Amino acid sequence: MKSFENDYFLDQPVSQKLLIAVRMLGEFKGKESLFRDQFPEVLKTLQQTAIIQSTESSNRIEGIFVPEKRIRLIVAQNVKPLNRPEEEVAGYKDILNDIHTNASKNKLTPNLI
Repeated sequence: MKSFENDYFLDQPVSQKLLIAVRMLGEFKGKESLFRDQFPEVLKTLQQTAIIQSTESSNRIEGIFVPEKRIRLIVAQNVKPLNRPEEEVAGYKDILNDIHTNASKNKLTPNLI
């Protein structure tokens, strides 16, 4: 495959649109660092909301249906699961928490994936 040959990408033109996107990513990264330092509680709330929504959506894709109120209790307040579907929700929550807390320690490898 040509794209994997040595130096193939070095000879390809870079569009103005791509350069603008890369520049914007750099700007946003700086803004994110500033936001993280000044408003950590806001980012923590956003992270918690994302974990709850991800947990609910992923479990529904797998055919596991738990009321939203119970998901919030299990994920946000560590309420003990009452049945098998709720145990699935708790397990998914635990994995997401592990990913978020150990992300910097885990090296991305095929085994990790």
